[in-house]
Amino acid sequence: MKNSLEFWLITYNLQFSLNGEKISDNLVKFARQGITIFCLQEVVAQKNQPFIIDLILKKLGSNWKEIHYLNQNLGNANMGNCIIWDNSKFKLLKTQNLALVPAKAFAIHEWIFAKLVGGNTIPYQRRSIMAEFEYQKFKFRIFNLHLDHIGGISQRMRQLEQVLAGNHHQVKLDYEIFCGDFNNFDLLQTKQETKSTQARFGLEFKHVSADIDWTADLYNIEMANVVWWFKLAIKIFHIHIRRCLDAVWVKGFKSASCKKIELTGSDHFPILTKLNF
Repeated sequence: MKNSLEFWLITYNLQFSLNGEKISDNLVKFARQGITIFCLQEVVAQKNQPFIIDLILKKLGSNWKEIHYLNQNLGNANMGNCIIWDNSKFKLLKTQNLALVPAKAFAIHEWIFAKLVGGNTIPYQRRSIMAEFEYQKFKFRIFNLHLDHIGGISQRMRQLEQVLAGNHHQVKLDYEIFCGDFNNFDLLQTKQETKSTQARFGLEFKHVSADIDWTADLYNIEMANVVWWFKLAIKIFHIHIRRCLDAVWVKGFKSASCKKIELTGSDHFPILTKLNF
């Protein structure tokens, strides 16, 4: 890295950890390019496969450490979050896990879509994981979030408020990062949810991924469980529903910039964030 007070972070939804080998190879390539922190969502202990975090750490090497929050015994229904970092660069000071308030039920249109794509029709337990680090003389805090895809803006704001309320009980730090899958659909591009999110964070936070157009596309979803005729329609008619579901918000950093990295392995593209104290 050119500047000793600069580091790179990636937030990445792993699509239920279905492609462990590809995902782990992607992260190794990123690490070789100088990325030192990974915030992962949809971490799942898939049956008859190595646990994806063990696979990633084995490939990254002994300098890398991780914290994760999920129930490994319940598969996709209890997917979770993980933060992986280069332990030779950062000193872990504190962690916090938070189970987010779940949605009560699917709305009818949400239930129909879930059936079409072969998804779960019982609300997921969404989670937040926090890590506080020391980097040279600076201390900073990362929150890795995965908010609900159902329940609309009000449900996601309820979950975000829960995370922020928990943060208010922490010792105040000048530098904070909130990243992950915010599930901001905004198909009509009204920016209403982004404005609501900014209002919760306050003016001291900057939405540094605001210029990224989209990070997930219906066309790229895992097709194994999709209803056959819906799968056929998506491919024949090249149906693309592109949404910027993933986001990064920061406070206090001298500079911060983001870009989307287009690669295979998940139906989400990771966001690379450069941060400078």
